[in-house]
Amino acid sequence: MVFGRNRRMFGVLLSTLQKFNKEESNSFREQERRQKEIEAKLEEAKRREQAELDNEKQKLVMKRKCQQTEIRRLQKKKAVIASNWYFSRPLFHENDQEGSVLMIKYDPEFLVDLSVLPLKISH
Repeated sequence: MVFGRNRRMFGVLLSTLQKFNKEESNSFREQERRQKEIEAKLEEAKRREQAELDNEKQKLVMKRKCQQTEIRRLQKKKAVIASNWYFSRPLFHENDQEGSVLMIKYDPEFLVDLSVLPLKISH
């Protein structure tokens, strides 16, 4: 009799343990699934943020290239204007009777390279 009772109690304990194991494995699986979802969301947010940063970097690079192009264009325009100014200004004073005194004007912002100027000046 005692042997049968022990067997029944052991069976009840085993079924209870199996039930707890099943519930624990289910809760562990559920917790693992939630953890994977959270990790996937974090990974997606990280990917989106990296894409936004790459986009912003690309925009800044393009903006800088445009600015550098504009600076080069303006420098060329300044050089053309300066060279036109140099070659279109009168070389001699209007009041000079002999016409032999050169008019000199010093512009500190723009220095002319003398090696490219003509050697002889004719009237």
